[in-house]
This record gives sequence, structure tokens and C-alpha cells, in this order.
Amino acid sequence: MSSISYTCLKRSNVKVSLISALLIVSMFAVFAPVTATSAKNTVASTPVQKLATNVIESLKEMISEQIDIIVQTTDNAQLINEIESLGGRVSEIYKSVEALAASVPTDKILDLAENPNVLKVFKDTTRYLQQGSTVPNPKSNYELGPFTEDTVLLGGDVVVNPVDAEVAGTVVPSTYAVAELTHAQDIWSEANYGAGSIVAVIDTGCWVDPWTDPDTGYIYYPWYTFPDLTTNVIGGVDLSWDVGTEWEGYGAPTNNPHGTGCAGFIANHVELIFGPGHSWGESFFQYYPQGGYRDDLGRIHLFVFGVAPLASIYAVKVFPHYETGIPSSLVMAGMDHVIQLKLNGVYDIDVMSMSLGGGVGAPGEDPEDLLADAAAKAGILVSVAAGNEGPAPITVGSPGTAKTCITTGGAADPIHERAYANIALWNYGIPGDYYWPRDEIGLYEFTSKGPTSDGRQKPDVISTASALLFSYVPGWAYWYYGIPYTLGLGWGTSFSCPQTSGLAALLVSYGKTNGLNYDPWHLKTALIDGADPLPGFTEIEQGAGYINAYNSLEIFKTLPKTLPPETYPWNHHIGYLWFPPVKITQLHHGVATFKNALIEPAKYAYFYFRLDSEVDSIKITISGVTLTDWNPVFGDSYNVYLTTSARDGVGAYLIEEPQYFMGDSEILVSFNTDFQPGVVRLVLTTDFSS
Repeated sequence: MSSISYTCLKRSNVKVSLISALLIVSMFAVFAPVTATSAKNTVASTPVQKLATNVIESLKEMISEQIDIIVQTTDNAQLINEIESLGGRVSEIYKSVEALAASVPTDKILDLAENPNVLKVFKDTTRYLQQGSTVPNPKSNYELGPFTEDTVLLGGDVVVNPVDAEVAGTVVPSTYAVAELTHAQDIWSEANYGAGSIVAVIDTGCWVDPWTDPDTGYIYYPWYTFPDLTTNVIGGVDLSWDVGTEWEGYGAPTNNPHGTGCAGFIANHVELIFGPGHSWGESFFQYYPQGGYRDDLGRIHLFVFGVAPLASIYAVKVFPHYETGIPSSLVMAGMDHVIQLKLNGVYDIDVMSMSLGGGVGAPGEDPEDLLADAAAKAGILVSVAAGNEGPAPITVGSPGTAKTCITTGGAADPIHERAYANIALWNYGIPGDYYWPRDEIGLYEFTSKGPTSDGRQKPDVISTASALLFSYVPGWAYWYYGIPYTLGLGWGTSFSCPQTSGLAALLVSYGKTNGLNYDPWHLKTALIDGADPLPGFTEIEQGAGYINAYNSLEIFKTLPKTLPPETYPWNHHIGYLWFPPVKITQLHHGVATFKNALIEPAKYAYFYFRLDSEVDSIKITISGVTLTDWNPVFGDSYNVYLTTSARDGVGAYLIEEPQYFMGDSEILVSFNTDFQPGVVRLVLTTDFSS
């Protein structure tokens, strides 16, 4: 810690030296005892107090001459000239909140913060799509999903038929598992299939434009392919870096498929017909026969529906066609655009769905979080993915840390997991039941856990994030691989989030038809109170539980016209001083011992330790291990994870990959530089097959 600070002293002026000194004090002041009665947020008054922690850390490192920031202001117009006079450049000016994005010289940050119109300065951090295996690595020899022997080609292995969503409920009992697991199909007719509601999907765009295969001349019309969204997408905008290039367009067939996939979990309504003996069709049908049927020719008909198949989609493209992170300021531009559409009466948008996220400077106070609050004030429920930074707690990212949004974590269910395993093991004749031997729904290891570092409960709810069908947009797939695949399997809270968004759309539709208040707080209350808690999991893992459309609608019907305002518990920080909202184990002479620990299958055990910069290694010893209920195919094992002190949307792990053990074990983690002081989290878990 001292060496870094001294480096800053050598490279900076007096003002930045002051920041370095303050940072040293802050890092160690975290460990001072603080009582609940003394906890109170202080109002930023000095220039240094106006700087978010991530800005201070960047200044300490002095890694560049310019720094990209987002400034919360009292008056945007008053600051534009000030920033330009300091040698900076304003890149975004937001209308829904008093804030702007800019790039300024690093050594002018404190000069800017001295301006009385500046309330807070945040670093413009990077946001990523919250995907697991949804989009393959272009550098890998990866064809479709994990199964190169089971590629699914349009008009080849699978026939795709659009289905009239209005009669879907009378044609089939439900979709392939998603609407069944969420109980959405139980309220489809009563909630008008989501008709009349509008969901803005801020992502990579939604495929609506035809694409011609340059090799065959075949035209891929999205209204004849998977998913059938063109009748649902009512408009959109491209705010991404693709604007002005050949890749421009919110509906372009060359867009990254992530946004189309997310929108599909809201509004898909198609029938897939798999040829006789096809491993995908046979596996899906085996583990969820209610979702389709086998015809006289032996073909498997599978109905794939979103949870609100008549909801309208407004597509906001902020990510370019290639895989990359984007600045938070660009995501904010998308959020701001949607809010302004609502306020100006262009589109009566009800839900904003965001399967993206990243690190947090100040949970609940980050610029994206404030825009989520502005959206709620405008009458838009913001639905956000919790993130894939698990299994450690305190890893939910922004804007999922916003106070008014509803944040969805990722569950894993037997139906999708067994079908996935069945496909993967098709040539070996091993059924998927061995991969997921129990009937209970669980949590995926990657799903981010709560609480937020200021002590609020996130995620709010969970939904399945495992082995879900989605669409590869053909032009994008051709650009990456040369072959326009149409179907894939994906994992991630990216695909959990739109299920909650779709349920909110169903409630909106019912509310509009029946004259009920469907403001964001009513929707959020009904969704949270209607969720089903999973046995054996805590609130920091699942929030209120697995979303349940039927329960939520029944609660929604009984809510009073006006609800008391949403309240938030006491925050766990005073200015820069932070103390964790979890129970910390005290080390005695550098050691802590736990006896008789029991880890149930696919469950988690968490241990929290506070360490300082003097630490140069951490040793984990696990002894006396006894395994029970041996799995004859996959065996039994447990996994060990260890985090850094990073928190809130940052998946920084000292043990980066899971360590699998079947007996006693010992792990030694050593540091070549000063250890970053703070709270580390040790996580033990068993796998699904244990």
C-alpha cells in the first residue's frame, strides 16, 4: 500500500498527493469499530469527498493522462464550459437526471470537484453483457452450443413455424419449461398474453431485418425463423459504436444475438419441429413432454414461448455487433433515451429490461442507479440481471444495485439441465438424470449474490438461467463462423432477467385492462411478494425466491391504489468508511477453524475474513472429508473459491477457477505484491451431480 502511494507522490502534484494520503487512511479506517448509532451518510462538501472511490483509486494509480468520468451536477449547463476550460470534453448530457459524461485531464479532477455545481464525480466504468455461455468465443473451434455433432440449421434439421400467440394457450399447455417454471401460462388468458405492454430491451438490438446468405442466396426472414419477434418489435434505436458503419441498425441481422435472445424470453411464440431421433428434440421432449408432442412420423414438435408472447418490444442497441464491454455512460444514454420516450409520450414504455452490468462505485448512488430511480419516477419498472460474478456474496453489479429496480439472479432447474446433459451425453447413452439426480431447483454457481455493500437485499428474485434455447442471428453467425446457425443453448442471469421483465409485462397488461395501478412499486411489490422461496437457500442467494406469475397476479389484484414509499435499511458506510453487512470471522493468531461443516448437494457455505496489507499468503486446509450418496457416473466432489476484497459487481477471485476435490485438500495462495486489505470471502460448494 505504501509503495503505491509513494509512486503517486513522485508522479503527481500536491492535490493528488492528498488523495493518496486520504486513500491510505480510508483503507485502514475501514477496520475501526463503528456502531450502528453512529452510522450516518455525510454530505459531500470538500472536493475530495465529491470523488467516488473508483475515481480516487484511478488517480492513485495514475495510469493515464485523461480520465473518463460521469459527473452528478446541480445544473448540467453550468459545467460544460468549466470542463472545456480545464481541457476536457463532454461526451453525453443526460436529460432525465442532472448528470453528464466527460473526459478530463487527470490532474484537473480536484479543480473540477471544487466547482459548487458538482455533487459527485464517478469513474465511467465498463459494462458487460451478463451472459454465461450464450455467445461462443470466436477464437475457439466452437460451432453451436457445446455440441458440434448436433448443429441445428434452418430448414435442415429443424423446421420453424410461427404460432399465433393469441391462441397459444389453447393449442399447447405451455412453452418449453420457461413459462411453466414461472407459471406464466397459468395467467396468459387473464393477463392478455401481455398485450398492450411495452418492454424496452437495452442490449445489442433485436433482429427484425432480412438477411441474404451471400453463399447460397437464401433469404433469412426473421418472421419465418426462430425467434418470431418481428410482430412484437414496434421500434428501436441504435446508439452503439456501429452507428455510421455497415453494421448500423437496431434490427440488423449482423447484431450480436444477445439482445434478440433476451427479447425472446419475453415474447417468443414459435413451434420447432425436430426430425425423428434428433438428440435435441428427443432430449427436450423426454424431460418436458408437456411442452410439445411426437407426431405420426416420429418428429418432435416443441413449442417455445416467452412469458408474455404478445408484449411489445422496443429495441435499444448500445452494444456493437462484436463482443466487447462499453462505458457506463453509453448504457446511461440508452436509459435516458427510453425515459424521454415515456415522458414525451412517444412510446408508453412500462418496463426497461437490462441484462448487463459491471462494477459499482457506490451501490444505490451510481449514475446508472440514479437513472433507474428516474425511470421509476417516470413510471417505468427497471428489471436488471444480478450478474454472473458468483458464487461469492456481495457481487451484484450496477444497475442491479439501484434501489428502485427489480434484480433477478440465476437458478438452475432439473428440466433444462437434464436435457442439456442428455444432449451432451447422447453418444454415450447416459441419461441426463445422472447429471442432475434430484428434482429440486437450485442456484447456478455463477449467479451474483447479495447483499449490496451498503446492506440492502439484492437480488430481489431468481429465475432459471440454465441451458435455455435462444437464437443465433444468422448474419452475425455467418460473420463469425461462415454458417448461419439458428439455435443455441445459453446460460446466465442475462436470460433470467427478461423472464421477470415478461412477468411484469403480464401484470401491466392486466392492470391496464382492469383499471389497477401498475406503477413500478406496485409491480415490484407483486413480483417479490409472489415469489416462491427455495428451501435451503438464504435471502442473499435468492432474494424472495423463484418468480411465480400466478401468485404475483393474485397479490397484484389485492394491492391498494397507493402503497407507502419503498424504504431502505441503514447503510453500511460513512463517507469512505465501509464495514460489511455480513458476519466477519475474527482470526486468532492468523488462524480460524471451523468444525463439523456440512455442505449439501448444490448448496453453498460462506466464510468471511478481514485481512490487511501485511498478508503475504492464505492457506486453506480441509480435512476429515466424508462423501455420501456416491454418484456412479460423475462421482462426488466439492469446490473451493476465494475472492479478493473487491465487491459489488466485480468478480475478482484469488482462486479464479473452481478447485474440485474428492477428499482432504490444502490450497496455498501467495502474493508477490502488497495484499489489498478488506474482506475476502471463502466459498465451499458441491456440484449439481453430488
